[in-house]
Amino acid sequence: MKGREVVQLEELIEFVLTHTDEIKTAIVEQRVDVQKGHTGGGAGHSKVSDPTALRAIKNITEIQVVHVQYGAIVAGKMDTVTIKRPEKWLRIERQVREYYLGNERMAKFYQLKYMKQLDRRQVLDNMKISKGLYYAMSGDVTRFVMMCAVAAGLIGPYSKFHAKV
Repeated sequence: MKGREVVQLEELIEFVLTHTDEIKTAIVEQRVDVQKGHTGGGAGHSKVSDPTALRAIKNITEIQVVHVQYGAIVAGKMDTVTIKRPEKWLRIERQVREYYLGNERMAKFYQLKYMKQLDRRQVLDNMKISKGLYYAMSGDVTRFVMMCAVAAGLIGPYSKFHAKV
């Protein structure tokens, strides 16, 4: 997923669910970058700078794009994914996580696969489930995230394979 503008929707969902901390960090860094700068300086009243008001507006304005770095540093660089409307994706991740907390088995699956980022074999061994059940549970999470993304306007209702990120 190195720097592509359009990725498979399933890859995007997997990335969002497994890299929430990195996305949050990218949002914070973007907000700090946005707050740097200068306004005002003109002779007219409309040019008067109010840094407190500008900071407040920038803090409540949704970040449109972040570049999320993740993985190991190779030759001084990390892999990067560009995500559009990251705060909406994080709200969906939180909503999905809270939804699955109501089901003990799915909560454990969600925690192992997405939060602890264990591989398939480790999840199978830890939960004592079959490969088929693993894929069924994973598909359930993916479909639920897709439905939430449609409701949030992140993807179109007829999107099957691609989402703009």
